[in-house]
Amino acid sequence: GSGQDAEVMIINGIIEATTDKGNGQGSGAAIGSGGSTGTGHAGEAMITIQGGNIVAKSELGADIGGGGTNSSDISGYGGKSTVTITGGTITADNGGIGGGRANKGVGGDAEITISGENTTITAKSIGGGRSKANTGGNVKLTVNGGTLTVNDYIGGGIGGADSDKIGWAKVYIKGGTISGRTVMKASATDGCVFDMSGGTVTSPISDQPGGAVYMVDSKGTATLSGGTIRNCQGTTGGAVY
Repeated sequence: GSGQDAEVMIINGIIEATTDKGNGQGSGAAIGSGGSTGTGHAGEAMITIQGGNIVAKSELGADIGGGGTNSSDISGYGGKSTVTITGGTITADNGGIGGGRANKGVGGDAEITISGENTTITAKSIGGGRSKANTGGNVKLTVNGGTLTVNDYIGGGIGGADSDKIGWAKVYIKGGTISGRTVMKASATDGCVFDMSGGTVTSPISDQPGGAVYMVDSKGTATLSGGTIRNCQGTTGGAVY
């Protein structure tokens, strides 16, 4: 069946949250909504984190965000999420932060806002959920501050066997220090946006097009009115492609 919705607020404290994959379990987010099996879809999550020392790991869902699904049906989509982070030290380096992951269905969509001088995040991804066979989830992401280290992707979820079915994204960088590569791809109805007016972006990834930003969208817009992009290298386009 479908996963349960969730609303979570963390103000402070030391939290370690994990899910186990055995016996069909582990599809829920470690912090967030429930996952699903069969033909059901994952639940939706609304999460607010104001502080604390948090380690989250989910086998199939987002670490923090929407639940995941191992459904073999196209209707089994990843859980949607709204995540607001204003403080804390957070590690989410397995399922990432944002939309839930999916198997045959699309990855979960997400709306994420990150701020706070004392916010430190280490994550596999921040954005839409990944999908094994379908399109990754969409995301609207706003970063006002914090220190973010992202090892895989920021932005639209990665999908498809060849990782070419990327989700749509609107990403606004207004502050903070970010290490990571932002990716996004056109949707049928709306153009992608990358808007940077402050902050610093570097990227540890150099074997993909667009060292800092990769946008596949003839109607998309990339606006850089402030901030710094440095130490980025790509196969085509060291900063933006």
